Amino acid sequence: MSSYEAKKHYQDGEVARRYNSQYKDPLNLSNFRDKLVGWGEVRAFQKMLRHVPRGGSVLDVACGTGRYLKQLLDCGYKVYGLDISDEMLEFAREVTQGDPNIQLLKKGDAENLPFNDHQFDGVTCIRLYQRVPPAQRLQMLREVKRVARSWAILFFGMSNSWLIVRQAIRWKLISGRLNNPNALTVTEMRQELLRAGLKLEESTWVLPGIASGMIVRVSLCD
Repeated sequence: MSSYEAKKHYQDGEVARRYNSQYKDPLNLSNFRDKLVGWGEVRAFQKMLRHVPRGGSVLDVACGTGRYLKQLLDCGYKVYGLDISDEMLEFAREVTQGDPNIQLLKKGDAENLPFNDHQFDGVTCIRLYQRVPPAQRLQMLREVKRVARSWAILFFGMSNSWLIVRQAIRWKLISGRLNNPNALTVTEMRQELLRAGLKLEESTWVLPGIASGMIVRVSLCD
């Protein structure tokens, strides 16, 4: 398994705690932008879910503290979660405790999924690939193709002329960690998916012009 910055970052217990609380308490407007982007992500995710078959089993890769596990459980899927961070998984267990459709929460690496070929009807992965270098990301996408039977819903950090300018401005005004260090253009994303054996079927921006995230629905190439 390869090493990269995001893998180490999310194994920090304090990072897991902050991530878990980031989108909670809607009356607290101190992180209003995070809540707005979080709302946009969930909305885009639910839009993609409306176009995939209900029922069956779904693997949520990089499930984190369980935000999208809950979305999938609420839709009636048999849900499996995987994350590199024990700290994140502890929060995910609290969120999903008692739900009869949660099948397994397991520590593991997205580059080498510990599951059988074509084990799941669908795979989801939200908020991982924008922090992963291209070679590792391609391997992760190939793993999605390997373990899925039908479909996947994935999140990418995107790049275009406006987003490049916006990120440069944010970097000057709010110095710190880049939130989209491995962005793709739409053409690059489509090509990378094809290299992994996946076909782009539908896409939607999280918040057009405001956030760089895009959620896509893909099928498996023959």
